[in-house]
Amino acid sequence: MSITIGRGEKIALLGPNGVGKSTLLKTIMGNITHDGEVLNGHNVQISYFAQDQAEQLDPQLSIYDTVDQIAKGDLRRDLRSILGAFLFSGEDIDKKVGVLSGGERTRLALCCLLLSPSNFLILDEPTNHLDLQSKEVLKEALVHYEGTFIIVSHDREFVDGLSNRIWDIENQGVKIHHFSLKEYLAYKTQKNLSSVEVAPSKALKKEQPTEERSKPKIDKAQQKAQREIQQIEQQIEKQEQNLSAIELELGEIDYQDKTNYNAVLNRYEQAKSELELLYKKWEEKSEAV
Repeated sequence: MSITIGRGEKIALLGPNGVGKSTLLKTIMGNITHDGEVLNGHNVQISYFAQDQAEQLDPQLSIYDTVDQIAKGDLRRDLRSILGAFLFSGEDIDKKVGVLSGGERTRLALCCLLLSPSNFLILDEPTNHLDLQSKEVLKEALVHYEGTFIIVSHDREFVDGLSNRIWDIENQGVKIHHFSLKEYLAYKTQKNLSSVEVAPSKALKKEQPTEERSKPKIDKAQQKAQREIQQIEQQIEKQEQNLSAIELELGEIDYQDKTNYNAVLNRYEQAKSELELLYKKWEEKSEAV
């Protein structure tokens, strides 16, 4: 299978937990051994945001010095304004990275990413630990980003409106769709429901026409499947709200309070795992139809 990424494409990489989304990103980056070949186009410069990117910042540097090391050329004259756009202003820019909360570190790491001299961004769960305002800042920056990006995120509201391509990992392959996120989810639900096939019951009389025998069962099966999928979608929505609330808590927590931070982080990881299971259940129900 061969996949080409064109200039300016905005790709949302989807699929349940464990299907290989992060592995695919690491393959593109050349961080792991793999079969096949990855060929970069002329003058392609990639910047990669890993899930632990915020933890890789130097805790001894100030916020300002951290971005000052990344920015090049004329951008260095506008660092204070750029930091302000990422919600760092006034004396805050002199704070050491080591005293920042998890959400602040993530926001700073994303600021560094967007300041890097690259034209292809690869982002693996960039909204982890971000509060609502920080997500809006990041989304606005990505909307106006002129390069190419691939983004993995469990946050459907954040991803919607960002992408012009959907990469769906399914059955150990990648399917490419030219949809928005909402259009893609609606398409996938309808596609699976429309493929319902029910075998005729042996108890039905032979003289009944095939169409009459199967149509009521198909309608009933479709209705039942649709109800189940809608129930799962409602659970997903509630779990996403729960996850957002924990992310807000992580964004405001004192990073130096390791006991409290780890406790909240554990709740976050648990909620995230439960959400991934709901996504998987949604896909399994759709495929089972």
